[in-house]
Amino acid sequence: MKSWLIVDDSKVVRMVARKILEELGFETSEAADGQQAVDSCTVQMPDAILLDWNMPVMDGLEFLRALRARAFSARALSNRPARSDSSMRRAGSSAARASGCAARERIVSS
Repeated sequence: MKSWLIVDDSKVVRMVARKILEELGFETSEAADGQQAVDSCTVQMPDAILLDWNMPVMDGLEFLRALRARAFSARALSNRPARSDSSMRRAGSSAARASGCAARERIVSS
């Protein structure tokens, strides 16, 4: 079953989103802010994330940056390239600048 992580500081919004997604047959989990979402993704990455932009503790854009940084770090550790530490830092910085973090809002109507 496909899973969704619903990230919003409004309990009502999370409840409505959960109801809709579960009626469509999805498994759901919730987070009230970006930091909780990062923690949740560290335990188990969902198939999709419904993300609010304006939240306390860590907003949506900060969450995306943190998630991308963790994914980049995990790939770097698992690949273990034969480079020196200083060249790895330079490569990592260049890749992070090149990839950026594209934020888009999409309105889906049914």
